[in-house]
Amino acid sequence: MRGMSIIVKTSSRLMVPLILILGANIIFHGHLTPGGGFQGGTIVAAALTLYALAYGASLNLKNIERVEAAKSIGLAIIGLVALAGALNEFIRGFGNFMQNRGVFPLGIPGWIFSAGTLLPFSIGEGLNVAMGFMAVIFVYVMLMEFELKEGSGE
Repeated sequence: MRGMSIIVKTSSRLMVPLILILGANIIFHGHLTPGGGFQGGTIVAAALTLYALAYGASLNLKNIERVEAAKSIGLAIIGLVALAGALNEFIRGFGNFMQNRGVFPLGIPGWIFSAGTLLPFSIGEGLNVAMGFMAVIFVYVMLMEFELKEGSGE
């Protein structure tokens, strides 16, 4: 897929970092403000989509493997947080099961590290959602390129 005009490239070069910062802020502060991993992950995916459209997405197998690897890392973080909570409750006798206590200490209310297991869970969820959306975008772009090749008779 080809890139777009110099105006789109320049404006996206300015906007993509700001959108990524906004997405990361929503992921990291999801337990304090409205938002979280899913909302922040969709914003991060929108920034990456803007970058891919402006500069042309290189849809080779290596990039798709990177997206899937990052998605797997996000899923692994979610699984490890859940496993740590289950193991903690197994050791302590299931007194606080699913109550966000014991694995990571609860900090000072209002601080970023004040939510126990919610922060690492939101980070994993944000990474998983962002890469999941990018995988869908890659599929759509591949379908568009396939239809263009079929339409041109190559």
